[in-house]
Amino acid sequence: MWKYFTKENMEEYLLSNQLIDSKKKKDSLKRLYSISNNIHNNYKIFWIPKRDGTKRMIEEPLKNLKWIQKKIMQNILNERKISPYAKAFQNGISLKENVSIHMNKEIILKLDIKDFFHSITSSMVYEIVFLPSIYPEPIRVLLTNLCTLDNKLPQGSPTSPKISNLILRDFDYEVAHFCDLLQVDYTRYADDLTFSGSFNPKEIIHFVRKELQKRHFCLNEKKIRILKSHNRQVVTGIVINEKMNVSKKYRREIRQKMYYIKKYGIESFYQYQKKEKSFITKEQLLGKINFVLQITPDNLEFQKYRDFLKNKF
Repeated sequence: MWKYFTKENMEEYLLSNQLIDSKKKKDSLKRLYSISNNIHNNYKIFWIPKRDGTKRMIEEPLKNLKWIQKKIMQNILNERKISPYAKAFQNGISLKENVSIHMNKEIILKLDIKDFFHSITSSMVYEIVFLPSIYPEPIRVLLTNLCTLDNKLPQGSPTSPKISNLILRDFDYEVAHFCDLLQVDYTRYADDLTFSGSFNPKEIIHFVRKELQKRHFCLNEKKIRILKSHNRQVVTGIVINEKMNVSKKYRREIRQKMYYIKKYGIESFYQYQKKEKSFITKEQLLGKINFVLQITPDNLEFQKYRDFLKNKF
């Protein structure tokens, strides 16, 4: 199909998707390929703490690469369809939609894909996302280079969420078909897989483990959770036994931080955190508060926290 695709055609394709500045075509093309060929120099790498005490590596693209990736996302990847079972990283779909499917169920099974983004290799992106039936060979190579780092999907790139959903599209359909036979509901929120209904968890765990291995992913055996209806059922941080709410522990941690900020100020709070070897910015704290309000929008206490942070600092 792309046999007669010339260098000029490729340049026009890049221009049509606004990956480069069309006013200075030659210089922009050189810059685009320079970034692609020196991809390591276009990332800032840092670490953030996780709930379990370990740290997660974040690979954040620098300004020029991030702009290119956003254009790839907007003008190339956005039109590609993902499965309806993937609930993360989509405009118009909230956490509430993901968890509402699993409310008032006898059993909830929670599974996790180990090292999710970094398990997605450059070759997977090249073969599954930038298909030869859609993109000519030089474009496939270029787009793969621009969206990957060290032969894997970077955690921090604007394109990584959509790419991960495209990679797992067939997996979602396979798992959903199996679950339909058992009358089990299934959703996936990034690397979190949730199943609900009346079923034998071992049967689904075995199937999911096998399907993941086929695609070179691993089930995180340490994060398998089976939640019965008489116990607290939490899905993606939301308690869903009778009504949706964020866990008491999550809300209590926010209250403690807000108490300190109100009493001593934001700068003293930052200094205190450094001594405790844990750090959260005002923006991150505001994100946590907005998460609570997304689930319980009428929560007056957390509305006051949000307004305090916005107006005082």
